[in-house]
Amino acid sequence: MVEIEDDAVVPFVEALDGSRCPECGATVEWTVNLDADGTTYRAQHCGNDYYLVPHHYRFVVDEGGVYEE
Repeated sequence: MVEIEDDAVVPFVEALDGSRCPECGATVEWTVNLDADGTTYRAQHCGNDYYLVPHHYRFVVDEGGVYEE
């Protein structure tokens, strides 16, 4: 479980599945807004609004070819 803390950086899946309200300790439920300008995650709990911004990304390497000019 991860306690929500302003500007904390934690793994995305851990934040999405295990975030706890810093006031009461309950697990919060995120709602997702899929938008062309970017995906946002929001939770409301104990009268507070929380936003989740992804900071961790997975690298994908294509070893098939090398870019040539």
